[in-house]
Amino acid sequence: MADELRATPIKGDTGRAESTIAVPTDRNVFIATEAKRGVRYLGIGPAHAAAAERAMGEAIAAMVAGKRVEPEQGEPVAREEPTP
Repeated sequence: MADELRATPIKGDTGRAESTIAVPTDRNVFIATEAKRGVRYLGIGPAHAAAAERAMGEAIAAMVAGKRVEPEQGEPVAREEPTP
């Protein structure tokens, strides 16, 4: 189901960061119609908050340890992954 999702690289700093994840517009008519109107949807809730807190905790721990934190470049699509 996640094939062909697109994400922009995460830009920003530890105070504020931004990335956009887009689905193929032909996959979901509702999402495509809303996207044409300029409406974007983002999931929110406890699971999303926990994931964000974990990601920031890992990034901050790496910074404190003096490691360089590389910006996210988006996830590869399944068809680009090697097959076993």
